[in-house]
Amino acid sequence: ENVIYFSFDSDVVQDSTLDVLTAHALYLADHPEVRVRIEGHCDERGSREYNLGLGENRSKSVSELLLLQG
Repeated sequence: ENVIYFSFDSDVVQDSTLDVLTAHALYLADHPEVRVRIEGHCDERGSREYNLGLGENRSKSVSELLLLQG
């Protein structure tokens, strides 16, 4: 699975997606030559500035969890 969903107005990774992120982290640790791009997205609700910030925070949340797992 390549998409991690978040609750409305949240940048907190849900417990239900931790298994997916762990699997990705293990794969990336075993394949250091692989590069990934992590992007955060939002729906159309909220201002442009708010959504850009929320999307950035969501991508940082996923990135931090992957880094913590090696």
